[in-house]
Amino acid sequence: MKKKDGNQYCIFCSRGKNEVRFLVGSSGIYICEECVMASYNLVKKLREKKSGGKAVPTPQKIKEELDNFVISQEKAKKILSVSVYNHYRRIKSRKSFPDENSVEIQKSNILLIGPTGAGKTLLAKTLAKILDVPFAIFDATTLTESGYAGENVENIIAQLWENAGGNPEKTAAGIVYIDEVDKIARKFTAAQRDISGEGVQQALLKMVEGTKVKIAGKNPKARILGKSIEIDTSDILFIAGGAFEGLNEIRERREKQTTLGFANERKTEQKTVSRISQDDLIEYGMIPEFIGRFPVVASLDVLTKDDMMKIITEPRNAILKQYQKMFELEGVNLTITKNAVETIAELAAQIGSGARGLRTIFENILMETMYNLPDDKDARECIIDEETVLRGMEPIILRRKQ
Repeated sequence: MKKKDGNQYCIFCSRGKNEVRFLVGSSGIYICEECVMASYNLVKKLREKKSGGKAVPTPQKIKEELDNFVISQEKAKKILSVSVYNHYRRIKSRKSFPDENSVEIQKSNILLIGPTGAGKTLLAKTLAKILDVPFAIFDATTLTESGYAGENVENIIAQLWENAGGNPEKTAAGIVYIDEVDKIARKFTAAQRDISGEGVQQALLKMVEGTKVKIAGKNPKARILGKSIEIDTSDILFIAGGAFEGLNEIRERREKQTTLGFANERKTEQKTVSRISQDDLIEYGMIPEFIGRFPVVASLDVLTKDDMMKIITEPRNAILKQYQKMFELEGVNLTITKNAVETIAELAAQIGSGARGLRTIFENILMETMYNLPDDKDARECIIDEETVLRGMEPIILRRKQ
């Protein structure tokens, strides 16, 4: 406490009680009203800066990180990198400059179209990891309108809240991936109300665009807290993905009609869904309002054999590296020949399930070995060659004596 002529002074600005509206404090230590407000505003800014997390990576940085986990899909990765960067820059700019008169940037949710196993889910998961935001994934086929049996669409936000550790601020800036969204396309031939199609699209509209969702009572942890938890979905990034089988035919039919007889001179058979218009998606069975909430559309290519070979060996979490790590824990090196990698890639391409088929193939090859390995103390190296893959023979085991 500072005193002058017996008066009490603020420990920060040294102004006396006659110079300010009032002083707060006790035991000889006081702070004036203006310094209290200045401290409050400073703490508030520091909290906002902390809650905003690390700086948003540039589109190039996001793309570089995606390259470490996802093979091929160059165009889709660029589209996602730009869209995600713009989304989180939009959030940060609004928090930093809360000017009611400034231009409001609308949210741009993303629709991923591509075959099974092309990397749609992996892209969404990796984006959440890069940005360090909570992530939730939901299968659209399990969703129904409120009041029907099945998952309620509000449970999506409840799951995101749980994955955010119960932090409402983190939840409100998370990413939700809705898988198999093409399966909720409305069925034009159905005689009864389509509760699994158009109804679910309608139920998702407000949540995807931005609304306040109460999750108390829908989640066990929320019920334990005994209070209503409200999450604003305006800043949650929604990514929807689906194979949309048959969409190419719709597109080709449209293009054939617009080319006025010149379609035969063009090659319309493609390995990727491209040049998709909103009309194509509406004809497929998506309602216009739903498609309007996903203005950014990215198409993924069918994975080639060369892509499969790279997926096996190159990404940071490549499937071969995962099995090598498991074998390493048992003190054994896992080796695979180049011909074996090529053969596995060919088999995966024949299965037609994209990269998902690779794990099945590796499990079939290594299951018996992994069963015996923990009890085989002499093993030092396991070799997978072309014969192992083609003939179903057990991998070659080299022992320490050898």
